Amino acid sequence: MRRGLARLGGGAYGAQPEALATVNAGPRYASGPATFFRCEYTPPQGAACDVGIVGVPFDGGVTSRPGSRHGPRGVREQSAEHIRAFAQDGFCAHTTAVVRDVGDVVVTSPFELVGAHAEIQQAFAALCPRMAPLAVGGDHSITLPILRALSAHHGEPLSLVHIDAHADTGDDYLGSRFHHGAPFRRAAEEGCIDPRRTIQIGIRGTLGDPDAWAFSYDSGMRVVGVDEFDAFWARDPSLAGLAREVGRVVGTGKTYISFDIDVLDPAYAPGTGTPEAGGLSTRQALCLLRAIDSLDLPGVIGADLVEVAPPWCSGYITALSGATILYDLLRILSRSRAAASSSSSSSLSSSSSSSSSSS
Repeated sequence: MRRGLARLGGGAYGAQPEALATVNAGPRYASGPATFFRCEYTPPQGAACDVGIVGVPFDGGVTSRPGSRHGPRGVREQSAEHIRAFAQDGFCAHTTAVVRDVGDVVVTSPFELVGAHAEIQQAFAALCPRMAPLAVGGDHSITLPILRALSAHHGEPLSLVHIDAHADTGDDYLGSRFHHGAPFRRAAEEGCIDPRRTIQIGIRGTLGDPDAWAFSYDSGMRVVGVDEFDAFWARDPSLAGLAREVGRVVGTGKTYISFDIDVLDPAYAPGTGTPEAGGLSTRQALCLLRAIDSLDLPGVIGADLVEVAPPWCSGYITALSGATILYDLLRILSRSRAAASSSSSSSLSSSSSSSSSSS
């Protein structure tokens, strides 16, 4: 059933099979300008679509190694050359939803963190009425302005699935409250996310301050550390049990997914700003995302992939891992978007039928 649905597709804006033919035209290494997954490029102010993939080349919030400003370009190049459709089930985003590369957010004040975040928020505020955004960073500080824009647009705090080596609920660090180690504390304090509908997965590593992530626990976030993740994996490598826990926490409300590439062990993703040994394998991360996809969450309204820093990597390993993970995020987002549009169409049809019967 899922395979058939994936092949038939049909998002809110009428995805069509010929889109895949366009994607497959020509050899992989000579397909014109690189776009995410060879999607058609549409300017940010262009036509509406189901999912808009947008680069956010900004790393002014890092506390350690810079370089994730080059993440969008690296992930674009790898996605354009390697990604088509899943061999396992035939899923292809190009035939499930209308997906566009909407370019990069241009930050004109990259040396001023608060001002840069304001520019990012403004850019996403303009995008989210016309598409579900899938962002590629950039450091993890970019998630805060994205959450601000989305929660304001939807008029409510969002549920959050946060996959990361770090909880990113720290506080002031060397005079900054908006660095890449604090976005989810700020988002909870500002009412952009509901901490009781937030789950953090893969958390591990060392801390300069033992209480740096106490906010996660004190605010009611569900924290699945790497040891608990391993226990879920040992019981069932499909991670269905962990997916059920995700579903229990986030519920059916509007949900955002944030994936930090450093949740992967450095063997699989050396090109990142704050690598932590002892992380997930690429296979485990993909199984997690596919288990979450199997939940058919109805309210996924945005997602991001952050902290890919190609300068710290050789052989494009991290950018390729990031592109593969990004496609799984696109799978979740495009299916949720298509399901939402189908539900909306059914409601309108039922309403129209009721009106006709009444008259």
